[in-house]
Amino acid sequence: MAYAGNGKHRTVSEIRLYTLTEVAESINISMPTAQRYKKSYQSRIPAVGLGRKQRYPREALKVFEQIKLENLSKRGRPSKEMGGRGVSPTKQARKRTPSQTRQQSKSAQRARTRTRSAARRQAAARVKPKPTHLLTLTEISQRTGISYPTCINYVKRHLDRIPHVGTGRRRRFPPEATTVFRELRNQSRSGRRKGSTASPSRANRAVVRRLRDLEKSQRQLARQLETVLKALNAPLNVTIKRG
Repeated sequence: MAYAGNGKHRTVSEIRLYTLTEVAESINISMPTAQRYKKSYQSRIPAVGLGRKQRYPREALKVFEQIKLENLSKRGRPSKEMGGRGVSPTKQARKRTPSQTRQQSKSAQRARTRTRSAARRQAAARVKPKPTHLLTLTEISQRTGISYPTCINYVKRHLDRIPHVGTGRRRRFPPEATTVFRELRNQSRSGRRKGSTASPSRANRAVVRRLRDLEKSQRQLARQLETVLKALNAPLNVTIKRG
């Protein structure tokens, strides 16, 4: 591979090649600025190789320096005759290296992140509602005087009417849910049939007794059927009398 510069034909091994970092340090610019010059003025800058392996001959330093002066003039940098008015002496004397520039950018980014986080926390604190004490179903049962199984039944059948938070065993109820539970109990009492004074437990006992009587009758029928089958299966003796 050969490189032509200043009218002379030389091989790559005969010339001194610089990395982009070395170019930035030589002309006293930051690495991001050097990368920007590389992308914007690629046609003007002599280079060898591609990508990260791209290197620059000594002639490229002059091109980078010229690009730097052109960009400074575009920014309207104050001339020396004006005494650098508008720029503090400390900024004129200070020369930042690429590492210092990167460190300062990281510090500024961390400061902006902390500022945004603090602003989010303050906004969340302003809109955060006051905490409300939520009740378990056991506490609802104790406050309303309704049995726990009945409360479970109300939850299964009328969950859309009862204010709640969460699901399953983690379901909790605000204090105003006690009013809804009391209303459900009053509605269930008003809807009870007249004359049905028997409690559910007594009705259940009557059903159990009836089932036992049916089972007893079934056993008796089974024994009778077994007797009939034995009689049918017994041998039949026939006696014929001749006159």
